[in-house]
Amino acid sequence: MKTTISCLILILTLSFASCTSSQPVTSGYKSYNNRIYDTNKHIKEINLGMSKQDVITIMGENYEVLYAKNATVVLGYRSYDYYVHGVYKLVFVDGKLTEWEKEWLIKNKDQ
Repeated sequence: MKTTISCLILILTLSFASCTSSQPVTSGYKSYNNRIYDTNKHIKEINLGMSKQDVITIMGENYEVLYAKNATVVLGYRSYDYYVHGVYKLVFVDGKLTEWEKEWLIKNKDQ
């Protein structure tokens, strides 16, 4: 079962990564690219046990649902460190943050 969930998350993560755009999408005063840089800053403000809404308030609305089944929901937030793209996967069980990890997606200096 855990292998199936891991495979599903990996597939969804790769699909998530393939949707990147070279053109920034603006929302309010910040561009989409600036929000990706902010992800690395905001992740330091979250703690295990926080509610899903509290995490969204800190991290922002620019997430994708990577997985949802029964009481488990995994949200994905893109990040960017120099020439390396990644996604933070935040796991919520019964509406509370139980774990998170950063998965590296692209390691291409030319992008």
